[in-house]
Amino acid sequence: MLSDPEAEQDDTSTSDLENSTVIDNSLDSPVLVDNTINEPEPEPILENARVEDSLRCILVDVHGLKLAIPTDDVDGVQEVHNLTMSIEMRHDWMIGHFGEDDRPVTVVDTGLWVIPGSYSVDKADYTDVLILKGRRWALACNQVIKSIDLPRSTININQDKDHRAWLYGTCLVQRCAVLDTDQLIEEFEVMIV
Repeated sequence: MLSDPEAEQDDTSTSDLENSTVIDNSLDSPVLVDNTINEPEPEPILENARVEDSLRCILVDVHGLKLAIPTDDVDGVQEVHNLTMSIEMRHDWMIGHFGEDDRPVTVVDTGLWVIPGSYSVDKADYTDVLILKGRRWALACNQVIKSIDLPRSTININQDKDHRAWLYGTCLVQRCAVLDTDQLIEEFEVMIV
C-alpha cells in the first residue's frame, strides 16, 4: 500500500482544524492556534453527600413532642432498663444518677423540663436516655426515633430567649423543636446550686 508523505506529516484531524486558525508567520512553517474554548469539567454529583449547611440531629419523642438534639452534643444513648440509678430527691426535674460515684450522670425528666404545663407523670414512660456532651447530664425520652439532617434554612430560630432559652428553634418540615444543648446544660448547672 502506497502512502502520501504529505498526509503523514499532517496529523491534525478535520475537527481540530475547524476550531483552529492558521497563522502564516513567514518562517519555516505556519503556526496552528487553537481557538476552542475549554470549559471546566462539571463537578461530580455525590448522591449521599451531606449538605454543608445542615444540622445533624437525633430525633426523639418526649410525651408526644419531637425534639431534635444535635449529634455533636450527644456522647451516647442508653436504654433505661440497662441502667442502675440512684434516685434524686433534691429536685423534681431530676430522675436520678448513674455511673461512677465520683462523676455521676444526672438524668433529667425531659418532659417536666421542656413542657411543664402539659406534663403528666402517667406519660413518663421513658425508655432511653441521651447522654449529653461532658457526660454530666442525660435527657430521658420516650423513644429515639432516628438520626436526621435538618437544613438550617428550615429552622425558625427562637428570637425570644427570655422564655425557653433552651429552644434553639423549630423545624416545621420535621415538626420538631431543636434544642440549644449548651443553654440547656447551663440552665441545669444553675438550677442545682
